[in-house]
This record gives sequence, C-alpha cells and structure tokens, in this order.
Amino acid sequence: MASHHARSPSDPSDPDDNPGGAGQNPGGAGSDPYSTVAGGAQDDGRRISLSSPNDVVATMPYLVGQPPEPGLVVLTLRGTAVHSVLCRDLGPNAPRERDPLSCAGPPVDSAVAEGADALIVVGYGTFDQVAGHVSGLVTAAGRRGLDVLEAFRVHAGRYWSQMCSRPGCCPPEGRALDPDRSTGPADAVLRGLVPRPPLRTVLEEVAQARRGLEPPGSLRPETVRAALADSEAEADGIRSSGPRALRRCGAAVVRGAVEAERTGTGPHGVDELVRLSVFLRERPVRDTVWAAITPETARTHLDLWSRVTRAAEGSDRAAPASLAAVAAWQLDELVLAQAALETALDADQHYSMALLMRQALNVGLPVQRWIDHLKGRPG
Repeated sequence: MASHHARSPSDPSDPDDNPGGAGQNPGGAGSDPYSTVAGGAQDDGRRISLSSPNDVVATMPYLVGQPPEPGLVVLTLRGTAVHSVLCRDLGPNAPRERDPLSCAGPPVDSAVAEGADALIVVGYGTFDQVAGHVSGLVTAAGRRGLDVLEAFRVHAGRYWSQMCSRPGCCPPEGRALDPDRSTGPADAVLRGLVPRPPLRTVLEEVAQARRGLEPPGSLRPETVRAALADSEAEADGIRSSGPRALRRCGAAVVRGAVEAERTGTGPHGVDELVRLSVFLRERPVRDTVWAAITPETARTHLDLWSRVTRAAEGSDRAAPASLAAVAAWQLDELVLAQAALETALDADQHYSMALLMRQALNVGLPVQRWIDHLKGRPG
C-alpha cells in the first residue's frame, strides 16, 4: 500500500457558490445510502502517517468512530491527505434495491466532485457481506479516473486485500491486524483528536433531527397549496414590473421576517411561511439571508428557517433547509446541520448552496474561516 497521510480535513480549495459548483451531482443525501463523516480538528501541519491497512484500521476510530459491520468506509484523498470520509451501513435495515456497482456510483461521483485524487476502500464484514461492494467501488473509481490506493476487507481481527494481483500476495486466511503496532492513534491524540461516536449512533441522531424538519401532522396539504397559489400570484404580479422589483421586494420581505423573529413576533402562519419560501426561489433574495447569518444571529435564523422548511412544499424546501443548515453549523449543532442539508438535497439534489455547505461540513471547515472567505469575495 502506498504511504499517505491522514489529517483532520479543514481546508477546502476555495469553495465558491456557483450553480453546480460542487461538480456533477455527488449523489445527495436522498439518492444514495452513504453518509459523510466530517473532520473536526484544525490542521496544524502534523499529519498522521498511514502506510498500511493496519494503520488505516487502527486510526479509523478517530476518522469515523466505530464503523458499521457489515459496512463500508471510503477515504477520499487529495494529494497525500485524507479529504473526507464516506460511510455506508450494510446492516439488516440498509436499502437493498440496487446491485453493488450501481450503489458505488454516487460516492465515487462525490469524491470526483470534491476534487479527490484517490480512494482507500475498507469493507467491514464477511466476504459475502462486503466483497462485492468493495469490488464495485474499485470498478466505479476506475471508470471515473480515480486511483484506488488500497481496497481491503476487515473481519474478526484480520484483513484481506482485494487489490492483490499476484497469487499468494494475500493468503486465504487473511493477515492479522495489530492496532498496537500502529502509530496512527498516537499521532491522532497528539493532534487533539478523540475517538468519534459510533456511526450508527450519529445516523440515528440525524434521522431524529430530520423528523423535526418535516411538516407537522396537523398541516393539511390543501392549506399549503392554497397559500402557495396566493404567494405565486403575488410574486408574478411583482415580477411584471421586472425581475429587479421582485428581488427588491423579496429581500425586504425576508429582512422584515428575520427582524420580526428577532423581536419575538416572527411569522408562524402557513400563509406567511409559504410566502417566504416562494420569495427564496430568487437566488439574490436567498443570498440576502445567507450573508446575514452570523454566530450572533444564527439562533434567530435557525428557528425561522426551520419553520419555513416545515411549511414549504417540494423543491421549495431546499432554500430554507439550506439556510437552517448554515445557522445550525454556526451554532456548532452539526447533527442538525447535517439533517437540514439532507432535507435540502432530498428536495433538490442539485441545489448548489446545499452542495457547497455539504463540502464545508465534509472537510470540517471552521466557521470563522468560512466567514473570512465570504468577506473576501468580490461584490
């Protein structure tokens, strides 16, 4: 296995909000069963050397937590450093609707969209449980021009490489793992990293948070449709005076709603909330809100845009959910931020703001660095 280095991902390459800015659709949350596990600590220049499957497995608790078994872990690399970590649970409740090669497409597309150079693929489980999925990822990566530095299966304290090209290079009984011989965990501790919670625990927390962003049972679809028709008619009337008129009016409406929320009189009625979701269809209106979300105002925005998400319908949920994700991230409520992003991408898997924010979460981008980046952008 070629030597490479793991670091806590914290430095994306100049994220920019541009439609499709994250590249081809990386298989958003609603289109594949992989979850992205983001790094947390800042990069101080000390990297964790991972030169063998033993090092990778020994350091996995600091990258993923306890991987699901059966399950898959995909490390995406830029240069010699780990960029992000994608995981998939293959347990009894996992989706079974597609063959392994089809399931491999979205995570490989995500790696390509993030600018990854190579992958390391690890399957946890028996041969029957994971070997086909590992092979599918290797095949899909080759089709997209990504190198696979190593692909191996782990089970019962042993590993089996699926990259062997010579007879006997990996014995049938596998090779023993000895985490105590790896310096990866010690390097991780020196960098201030701590073991992560088990992935399944995190996924359960995200699923619970997502339920809080769904429409309440008392919200009747016909009520939403009526509010939507009224709001669209209003927007069309304003648009007849020109797109700038709609953007000016929409920006004034959302700023007023945020101020009302700050003073405790924010909108709660379905008509008001759906109206906001319609105005957020205009990207400059949405960006008016986005630029105003700071750690000081984040709680106000989180409460408001979460309510709008619950009231909105279809693709109109993408904008308020993305804004709620930004606010949750700035409050360091990362589970809620992930849940909001999944909600946004379920509503619109190509929504550029959600894809960009997912990139920020994937690489553990510190909030202050993001704020500094936005301040430095022209216009």
